[in-house]
This record gives sequence, C-alpha cells and structure tokens, in this order.
Amino acid sequence: RTFAVNVDVTFGNLEIHKTSEDDKISNITFTVKGNGKTYTMKTNANGVATLSNIPIGTYTISEEDIVRYVKQATPNATVTDGGTAKVYFKNELKKGNIKIQKNCEDNLKSGLTFNVTGSDGSSYNATTNSNGIAEINNIPVYDVNNNKITYTVKETNVPIKYVTPDNQTVTLEADKTSTVT
Repeated sequence: RTFAVNVDVTFGNLEIHKTSEDDKISNITFTVKGNGKTYTMKTNANGVATLSNIPIGTYTISEEDIVRYVKQATPNATVTDGGTAKVYFKNELKKGNIKIQKNCEDNLKSGLTFNVTGSDGSSYNATTNSNGIAEINNIPVYDVNNNKITYTVKETNVPIKYVTPDNQTVTLEADKTSTVT
C-alpha cells in the first residue's frame, strides 16, 4: 500500500524591536523557540531583529541576560500565514539610591551641599534638608560595560569653622538605598 501525506506548512515573519534607557540597542542577542526549533538572532543598529519565512505558530522570545538591566518578561508571539508578528523589548537600568545623613556637633545640618560622582563619569548634586538628609534617587547601579559604579560623596560647601570631611565611596544595590554619614 501507498499512502500520500500532504503537509501544508505556511510561513510568516517575526520582528523584535529593542529600545533601552541607555540607548544600547544594537548587537543584542535574542533566542526564539517554537515549533521544535530554536533560532538565535542579534539586533541591528536600529534595534531590530527579523526572522523571515518561519513556520506559523507560537514562539517564545527571550533576551540575553544583561546585568545592568531589570530582567525582562519572556513574551510569546504568534506568527500567522504571510503576517509579521512584532515583539517589543524596552530595557530599564537597575537603579539604586544614596541617602546622605549629615551629622555635626552644633546641629548645623540644613543647606549643606554634596557632590556625588560616579566611576562612569556621572555627577549629581544634593542639598541637605532641615533634618540633615540629602537624597539622590534612581541612579544607575552599573555602567555600560556591566561593571558596578562606585560613587564618591564629597561635601562641597563646608563652613570655614569645620574640618572638611573625607570623601566617602559607596556601591549601590538595585532597588535599595545606601546610606552615607
């Protein structure tokens, strides 16, 4: 006996669109899995990666883990016959906070300024409130090379009657506040 099997496979396309808070969108690796196949692709200079003429079906898309970004969800996309399924990834930087607590013997705590510089070249300024607290919130934990940023805290307008305190350094953790006194 002879049997005929007709296989009707239709094809479509998948596009991944990448944006990022730090504008690093090219050469990012994605893995696409579905229909028993695994594809690896990289974004172009515009942050787009395209798979053309893949079998219709549902695919799971995952982005490579990049330490400086908040982990992304792993979305599914359904490729239809002749259609283009589009998936969007937006990376947000992992961020932390610095709380500066000024202490002094005569209670002069308000209106003192601090400069905070990062090993990545970033710079921030903060002024203490009436409780002697200055905060710098939502600053990056990692640089573009995925190295932790070390921040140096320096008091900038020390009244002449005081000894200038030594600079202090701090390394942040994502979603946490590091306190310097």
